[in-house]
Amino acid sequence: MDPIPTVDDRLFLGRVEEQKQFRAALTEVLAQPNQEELPYIFLLYGLGGMGKTTLAKRLRDIARLEPPYEGDFQELWIDWEEEARLSPALQVGREHVSAESVLGLIHAAAVRRDWGRHFGDYQRVVKARAEVDREVAKALAGSGERDELEPLRAAGATVIAKLLRTAAPAIGDPGEKLAEELVKAGVKVGAEQAARLRVAAETRLRARLDVKQYQLFLEPHEQLARALGEGLKRLAGGRRLLIVLDTYEIVDRADRWLRVVMRAAGPRVVWIVSGRSNLRDSRQFGAEYFRGYADEFPRRLVAYNMAQLAADYVRQYFADAAPERPMDENELAALTRATRGIPLAVRLAAEMWRDGASAEAIGGEIDDATPHREIVRLVTDRYLMHAVAPEDRLALFALALAAGDLEELHAMLQPEDAAGYDLNAHLRRLERDYSSVHADTARLHDEPAHFFLERLRTEQQRSDEAIRRLNQRDAEALRARLARHERQLPRIEDRCTDDDWVRDAVRLADRLFWIAEEQGWRWLAPRYVEALAYSRELRQGLQQATDSWQRQMTAKGRKRARALAGLDRWYSLFDEDVAAGLAELEQLDRLGWLAGEGEAERRAILELNRGRVLLRARQIEPALARFEAAERGLPAGGEALQEQLGEALYELSGELLWPAGQRYAVASPQAAQILPKVVDWLPEKSDAWYRLGVALKQAGRLEEALAAYQRASDLDPKDAIAHGMYS
Repeated sequence: MDPIPTVDDRLFLGRVEEQKQFRAALTEVLAQPNQEELPYIFLLYGLGGMGKTTLAKRLRDIARLEPPYEGDFQELWIDWEEEARLSPALQVGREHVSAESVLGLIHAAAVRRDWGRHFGDYQRVVKARAEVDREVAKALAGSGERDELEPLRAAGATVIAKLLRTAAPAIGDPGEKLAEELVKAGVKVGAEQAARLRVAAETRLRARLDVKQYQLFLEPHEQLARALGEGLKRLAGGRRLLIVLDTYEIVDRADRWLRVVMRAAGPRVVWIVSGRSNLRDSRQFGAEYFRGYADEFPRRLVAYNMAQLAADYVRQYFADAAPERPMDENELAALTRATRGIPLAVRLAAEMWRDGASAEAIGGEIDDATPHREIVRLVTDRYLMHAVAPEDRLALFALALAAGDLEELHAMLQPEDAAGYDLNAHLRRLERDYSSVHADTARLHDEPAHFFLERLRTEQQRSDEAIRRLNQRDAEALRARLARHERQLPRIEDRCTDDDWVRDAVRLADRLFWIAEEQGWRWLAPRYVEALAYSRELRQGLQQATDSWQRQMTAKGRKRARALAGLDRWYSLFDEDVAAGLAELEQLDRLGWLAGEGEAERRAILELNRGRVLLRARQIEPALARFEAAERGLPAGGEALQEQLGEALYELSGELLWPAGQRYAVASPQAAQILPKVVDWLPEKSDAWYRLGVALKQAGRLEEALAAYQRASDLDPKDAIAHGMYS
């Protein structure tokens, strides 16, 4: 078995097929078909921390060290992240990085390798470009008091070149498109004047420049890129050439011209382009259409979407880091969950495991999970490395928080002056700049969303004013949406069975916990009481919300969350946890947290449930008192709570008529008093009519008893007991 390779003295696991394909490509390049014109291009793409750079280094090592390729390839590695630290030309925001700067930095990297002699043509084009710029500046200089090009001088040569590249207006077209381009550059002119300016600029520059100079002025990027590619082609005429462009997302706005370089460099060059964006596939970014490499390079193109490491590789990585400390399946599952199989996170977690940290601490399953926080910090820092603008960072955080809800996202991202704000255009721009963004679904990919949310949950991040503002805006939007639902759903019981209302009620509870724990509890407590009566889905959703926040809660909050969780144990009403949960809600009621619209109904729900617990304990009189209190709080027009109270009273009537489970019924004035209400609320319940007959018979009201028996028999003719009693 071949030894497992290493990269930077660390174990390199997985990516087996990628290495096989790279070796096959190197073999083909060494036995170059004469008719081949295209280079080999490997596109490594995926989110930050997925191991793109590590794989690129592994592929470089194959070309550098493995026979039969050893010694046959020259290599040029350009890390654009490192270049950005050193070059002011890349410290301007990605959308402002110029093609000239990127091409110039590649040339400079080649010169540092003592390859400058191959790039004479490129150096001549650079020099000619500078001469052309000077000639254009002279041509645009004022030529008298009424210089027709006066409006263009402030725009500069770049805008004028773009103006001349724009097609001349057709017959009947006054030049609207030209005017739009000039307005973007700050030259406010009408369509007709724009058309005249284009003609005047073209006439003057053609008179001033020769044909080659004019063409260079119009298409400088094309000529610079071709010349640079020809230089690389000459360089590869000796030994073949491997070029790695790492952290490519920094310069991918110049990608159009780098493809020209790749084509011109020819088939003896192998390119590895490593970045976050999927450059293979064509797609639309709002008004901008991105043409993918697959449309331009019909062969010799290999693209890898970097996936997470499989669990077996995670296990192997940990075993290599700490061979003396084997892990069991539960520990492996916890560590795989914590790292999501992201190589960067796996590497850090393995170092923590080697140093003695527990799987629980690394996975964040204990209160003070320092190792887990360090993983989250490292991975999110990697994701955010190129989100330089504060507003972009906030937008990525908002996408994680909104989880695909466009209305919430709009509320969080819209500027104070919302006029003209286009959320879709904003999302398309973010998708173009950050591979973690999926504009069509208004979401981040799952992995960055998970780590962003984990980091944002820390007290330091949640208390940040900008993050608080995002959450407050979202909470306001959710409250407004709930209010719209409630105008159509005036009854609490109807709200609790409406999927949209339930979803938004749970989301608001979670969002308020982001803002402050007490705010979360003040909203959740009344909803939890309502859920006890009307909605298992609402109760489960609220329980999940509290579960997700327990690590960040105060001790009192965690105790409250555990108490409410006990209310899901109705299968055992003797369980002390059930009583503790009801006691907690009653305490919150005394604090005024159940006040507001529907408070009487919520108290009725609590009384009903407390009565049910007492009834199961056969504390009949206290239970009856609770049920009577619940009846006083029944909502007007409500049905569900009334039916539940009816069922509880029906159960209580059995204890009154057959106390201690005795065989024969006894007279019970209380049963005779409550059962008419039961059959009124549950008119189709035959057993309730039967019990009413029994209670009336024991009270000596035989005619009424017979009528009740008859009704029970009509509802359920097969009920032998009721039929027998009637007969």
